[in-house]
Amino acid sequence: MGRIYNVLIDKAMDFKEEYKKYYKDEYNTFEEYLEKNRNFSKETQGKIIQAYKDNKVVLVGKNSSDGIPLETFLCLDDFMLEAEGKYVDALDDIW
Repeated sequence: MGRIYNVLIDKAMDFKEEYKKYYKDEYNTFEEYLEKNRNFSKETQGKIIQAYKDNKVVLVGKNSSDGIPLETFLCLDDFMLEAEGKYVDALDDIW
């Protein structure tokens, strides 16, 4: 997952920081934001909440079809990856 991970992490930020920066006035809690604003499955929501409880890093980011070819390719389909202790849910990531 090395190259894909590098493409994804290039534009990523801590998920809770994204919430605080852009959405804290719209939602009372991070959990409410996660449930109502994002198209993550209940399973992925649970993984995100558990990761924070376990003091793991949780990142969120955006891809652009104007980027490098691999980034463009990642915009063309939705996917989930789990490998090497990393979990990527990009099921709401297509244009």
